[in-house]
Amino acid sequence: MPRIWLHIGMLKTGTTAMQQWCAEHEDELRRQRLLYVRVRKHLPACGPMADALARRGPEGEKLVAKVLGQIDEAGDGVDDVLISSEAFSHHGPHSLAPLVEALRGHEIFILIWLRRQDRFAEALYKQAVKWSGRTGNIEEFTRPGRLRQLDYTAFLQAWRKAFPDVGLIPHIYAEASSGKKPDSVAALLTAIGRADLIPANSAEWRKNLSPKGELIAHYNTIPSERGQSLRKANRQVMDEFGEVAAGRGDMLPPELARALMDHYAESNRRLREEWFPERSELFPPDVDVDADRSASTVDKAVLERFDGLFAAKTKG
Repeated sequence: MPRIWLHIGMLKTGTTAMQQWCAEHEDELRRQRLLYVRVRKHLPACGPMADALARRGPEGEKLVAKVLGQIDEAGDGVDDVLISSEAFSHHGPHSLAPLVEALRGHEIFILIWLRRQDRFAEALYKQAVKWSGRTGNIEEFTRPGRLRQLDYTAFLQAWRKAFPDVGLIPHIYAEASSGKKPDSVAALLTAIGRADLIPANSAEWRKNLSPKGELIAHYNTIPSERGQSLRKANRQVMDEFGEVAAGRGDMLPPELARALMDHYAESNRRLREEWFPERSELFPPDVDVDADRSASTVDKAVLERFDGLFAAKTKG
């Protein structure tokens, strides 16, 4: 009976890159006895199932049955089954409960990556703006205590309480600013004991990059009713320009970043003691904080390309 790995996120921790890599290589992974589950063939992960289960409707039951069918069909031909959606961590334990219950009898593990609160809060803000347009100022969006999911000790306690007999395995997301290039593909494969499957170019799989702060400020002037055009134009711009248009640590004021980290300092202390005692520090410091900020200016060509795409998609 294969082991079940439920990768639940969190958002903005390299999930898109990992999911797209697994989806593009699912046939090879299957030959290597790893079943990567998808409930919609045109989508790289199981977000529709997480959303449906969160709504507690009949569609969720149908998608769980579809997952069970894939596992039954694989039979003894696989050692591991990987099911991934960051929507599970977004919705909460109730969205995962029917799937866990349906998989009873298997050895089940829940995997989650945690990101330094100041960078995570900023990334969530950027995600909100690039998805919906006008969102308000970042100071209000990220003020200490507003984003409850940033209390990781309480967050993990809720998941452990919901699934006391399931292996809950948290990991720390590696920030690019810490001097090590994020590699979510390698991190995930290592976490499930399949480091032998890590491709030589795994660190090059970077998807869903956060736009630079200047781009986000530009997006924040767009009314929410044009959000669909904004999303499409941003996606194309980021695909075309990649790291040239990407930024991190370039929007949140330093004083607010410090306030956030101070607010969660006690939670982080308990988190390290309970879950990561081997780490001398929970979240490595930036190698050079100013480096990201000094590189925050967006090339004129990027802004012009976005404006052209946005205008075309709005007319369409």
